[in-house]
Amino acid sequence: GAIGDYVWKDVNGNGKQDAGELGIAGVTVKLTLPNATVQTKTTDANGYYLFTGLPSGAYTVTFTTPTGYVPTVSNAAGVDDALDSDPVNGTVAVALGAGEVNKTIDAGYKAQTCTNTVNHTETFPNKFNTYFTTSLYNKTFTGSSGTWKVNSNNRATMVVTTPYYSPSTSYALKVVQFKTSSCGSSWSKAYSPKLDLSNPCCPDNVKFNFTLWTYNVVCNDSKAKLEIDFSNDNGATWTEVWSRTSGQLWAAYGANGKTGIAIPVPTQYQNANFRYRIRGEMASGDYNNFYVFIDDILITSPTSCPQLGAIGDYVWKDVNGNGKQDAGEPGIAGV
Repeated sequence: GAIGDYVWKDVNGNGKQDAGELGIAGVTVKLTLPNATVQTKTTDANGYYLFTGLPSGAYTVTFTTPTGYVPTVSNAAGVDDALDSDPVNGTVAVALGAGEVNKTIDAGYKAQTCTNTVNHTETFPNKFNTYFTTSLYNKTFTGSSGTWKVNSNNRATMVVTTPYYSPSTSYALKVVQFKTSSCGSSWSKAYSPKLDLSNPCCPDNVKFNFTLWTYNVVCNDSKAKLEIDFSNDNGATWTEVWSRTSGQLWAAYGANGKTGIAIPVPTQYQNANFRYRIRGEMASGDYNNFYVFIDDILITSPTSCPQLGAIGDYVWKDVNGNGKQDAGEPGIAGV
């Protein structure tokens, strides 16, 4: 006997295979046999699968939900069994008679709509300002998401103030490094409050976005650097995920420029203890002023997950050279 049929994209979510709704390729389907052994198939380019050579008995068909989809309505009322979606919690029980071919075991999936999207926005009020020579060690200011902490040594500042270069009337986070020959290496770090990034709907599409304003950055200056760090343990440890030197900023955006930056947030940081840190650093011996403004910080994921298609099929040995896949002509491995 045989069991099989079809996995399709149920565009309208009605649990029925309507005209124009296409199959989904590459879906894993498992068949548990009466003796408890398991066979596995993958749907073909058109969404079909088939298990053959089966004795009579009780079987279970298990469908793996494809990425970016959720199951559609199961066993929709009034829909022919050959056109409906059969799995309940991903499985279908099938009683197969001797020699029976059952091609009605179908599964429909609809595009996943995110319900737990990430949509964090950070804005900075004009709550904190300082001069270059003021130490900012363990100072705090309040952003829209809560209290930020600033660490800085002498002659290095990170402040919230009206941008020098930005025409925006909003406030921004200003990373300022000021250096003289008598000072050692200087740095400033601003730590965000803890954010909950746990269980995003589209984990591969969570992005850390911000607007970067450069002011008076210097060509070929490799000693001044801006970096973004992530933490997944509430700031106990940090990992640099993005950085640019003053010279790289100059080459990419000009001495006075503006650009949008988008950094993927890896899945290992997507938990309830996520924090991000903005750090400016200047090595000893750099005498340049280094001004960078960070504005419009957004951490986002899309409202629906993108679905990926597939292209492929078969390479075979055309024994008789007629350009047709004839019975008995084998595939060619390793192409």
